[in-house]
Amino acid sequence: MLAFIDDIKLIRIEFDGYIEDVSILNMSCRFVKKEGRLQYFETHQSIPLQQADTIKINGYHYPLHIGLVTLSDAFEKTYRYDGPLGAIYHEDHTEFYVYSPVAKEIKVCIKDHLYDMTGDGTIYKASIPGNFAFEPYHYEVRLVDRFTKVLDPYLKGTNTKDGVIIPQSLKAKKANIVQSKDEAIIYEAHVRDVTQTLDVPHKGLFLGMLEKDQHHGFSFIEYAASLGVTHIQLLPIFDFEGVDPIYKSRFYNWGYNPKHYFALQPWFSSQPTMAKVTIKEAIQMIDAIHDQGLGIIMDVVYNHVFDMDTYPYDQLVPGYFYRHDENHQRTNGSYCGNEIETRRYMVRKLILDSLIHFVETFDIDGFRFDLMGLIDVETMNHIESKLSKIKPGIMIYGEGWHMGEVLKDEDKASQVNHQKMPKIAHFNDTFRNKVKGELHGPALGYGNGGDVDLEDLILLLKGSPNVFESSLYSINYVECHDNMTLFDKILKDTQDHEHARIYQDFTNALITLSEGITFFHAGQEMYRSKKGVENSYQSPDDINQLQYNLGPHIDIFKQFIQFKKDTKEAKKLYTIKDDHIWIHVSINQDEFEVIIKTSFKPYTIDLNSCILWVSTAPVKPIKNQIILEQYGVTILKKR
Repeated sequence: MLAFIDDIKLIRIEFDGYIEDVSILNMSCRFVKKEGRLQYFETHQSIPLQQADTIKINGYHYPLHIGLVTLSDAFEKTYRYDGPLGAIYHEDHTEFYVYSPVAKEIKVCIKDHLYDMTGDGTIYKASIPGNFAFEPYHYEVRLVDRFTKVLDPYLKGTNTKDGVIIPQSLKAKKANIVQSKDEAIIYEAHVRDVTQTLDVPHKGLFLGMLEKDQHHGFSFIEYAASLGVTHIQLLPIFDFEGVDPIYKSRFYNWGYNPKHYFALQPWFSSQPTMAKVTIKEAIQMIDAIHDQGLGIIMDVVYNHVFDMDTYPYDQLVPGYFYRHDENHQRTNGSYCGNEIETRRYMVRKLILDSLIHFVETFDIDGFRFDLMGLIDVETMNHIESKLSKIKPGIMIYGEGWHMGEVLKDEDKASQVNHQKMPKIAHFNDTFRNKVKGELHGPALGYGNGGDVDLEDLILLLKGSPNVFESSLYSINYVECHDNMTLFDKILKDTQDHEHARIYQDFTNALITLSEGITFFHAGQEMYRSKKGVENSYQSPDDINQLQYNLGPHIDIFKQFIQFKKDTKEAKKLYTIKDDHIWIHVSINQDEFEVIIKTSFKPYTIDLNSCILWVSTAPVKPIKNQIILEQYGVTILKKR
């Protein structure tokens, strides 16, 4: 015989026989209905969930299991909490707070000593005297009739096995980076990728980001700043599954496997078992980024967890953290085995508390949300509102793909609902697909030899007004960590290395010329290749590491970025002339002509008192004319 709590007043008993009498904590239960082997009983008042661990049926006691109660609307509305959670350190004591309306007992374990916690019906709490700075800890939790070791969902540091108590004094400097979406130029990087080929002591680690390469004479952070970008977006640096922090070369992973939402990934630390060192080294990296005048953006994943068995929430409030369909079955809109139910009050609180922790502790300047379309609009707006009060101008954007089956279409934080999230930007896949070409197929794009609809290309340059109400919603990109690099895509389609470089320089220029937020993948300016691997999320360093292929193309890339910055307030007039796009750009006393040439047919231009400013392709001068012989973007400046 098995008994379950299915709602705050409802019991489900699996039993074929006749049930005469049911009671819980001396509360009698009334028969409701029978469906096959399932018999339902109702209490007159709410069941004390932190106390009710047995049920008396026909005079015998049985374990009372947690059923569907945590998925019920009544549970969601009844068990809400707005106070602190996790371990709150003080020099002479540490406070512990755990959300679990259904646990019967929780003890906190510090240095192999167990301390009882007190439940108030919604949370458990304890105040333990002593100085426990950087001590490991975990909880022992009894949901029904046995204790289980459970890590804290709010742990802020890890020694690779347990949570570690972290003093709040460990923080990055406040940099006060001035941010503006319409000026943002984002550079996406993976800590290991961009340092692995540099001649630095700490390859693949936080410290390697700021160490100067002896051959090139720059650190990665210095190199990124020299390009003229405004932000470095780091692939996940929170704690994730799929790597070995101790034997670092054993596995590789991008990091989209959430393990802990408040702790940093010790894989990037020189001493991964020392949480204090991991945090301090991350702070050194962040401070170095800010010292270059750059903002830092964290890539975050609040749409799924990697392993529901190891992520601790189900061991505290079974089922509550995950999205279910009308039949109480877990959904899989993420294609990773689960979806996080962002609409639930305490789930939304965890997400927001996590983000606030990263902003207040590490002075993070923005967040990129993985599979943002699986998050609801209300949650995203709530996030933006709360974080903007802490850090005005914070960058919030994500993958607004329209995904999942449970959220109503109008509630998804997807691109089609961008008007409902007025301060949140979206990756513009229309721009990507039209310029780069078919994502998983052979069709060519405007940037690599495909047929060009010049009027449509002008729309892309204007920030895709046919897709977004404002260009500030649009993140213009063709390459990121995901899918083939632009160079590999072009090379696969053309089989011509020289043409691939021409097309890549051309496409990079289109991105900088387009209205909206500019986004580049690290190495895109130097023809980054992953040897044709489309999904390198766990490929070895040989595939993912960045080769620093420097040369004149880098200087041209920098000039186009500077041109974008210098002309951000300019008036622009778009015309089609001789089957090419001309953009007249005027700002203050300066005037420019931008020619976007989408063919290899020679094109002769009269300079008419103009001088050559910059061009992605070679320019052949003849007296007062120039001849453009290749695909390219050329900028002329009037004298």
